Amino acid sequence: MTHQEKMQASEHWRFLAKDISKQVVSTICPEAMETAATGLGPNLSPELSYKSPIQGFQATCSIKDAFFISDKDQSPFGKAMWSFLKTELTSKGLTINSNPQSPYQLSWKVERVFHKAERVSGHSGLFVGLGEVLQFLIAGNPDNADSTKPHSEIIITYELKNRETKRDILHDTRIYYINDVDMDHYEVSNLNPIRYDVTNR
Repeated sequence: MTHQEKMQASEHWRFLAKDISKQVVSTICPEAMETAATGLGPNLSPELSYKSPIQGFQATCSIKDAFFISDKDQSPFGKAMWSFLKTELTSKGLTINSNPQSPYQLSWKVERVFHKAERVSGHSGLFVGLGEVLQFLIAGNPDNADSTKPHSEIIITYELKNRETKRDILHDTRIYYINDVDMDHYEVSNLNPIRYDVTNR
């Protein structure tokens, strides 16, 4: 059995940005990080934190190169994600630069999927039923345990490029359910202002 989480609050966007920032830092400088248990949240990886000298550890690398965060996604989600990522990466000591030619480039894209058919679990039988109960007790209600699921999903793919080596050093994809009426959070509005000249005759 598998389950899929549901993205339905800006706090969930912040959780995702926090998780991405942890992956970025641990990818660039894994020897300066340590893992610890973490709480519940959408796709949260283990907490990553700098090893403190007070704990008898000394970070063995420092990240001095600048990061560029793409602002290509101008949807409400994209604008919020840009701010969240800047906050999280800055708090971890990284330098955020507005220059696209920065040594590291972080970007993402969102693919929206709408299923016309009814999204029902279709589970039956004692074994599966017990499995769903255990899933609810352990993981809460991440995949909308009601019989009908949302028609809408988003596929978020993010990548970190090293401009010097011209290759991806981090690439990952996440899939979430979203409320059908929230699809416009992940779309760029095509409404452009129209200017009218009024003449008094």
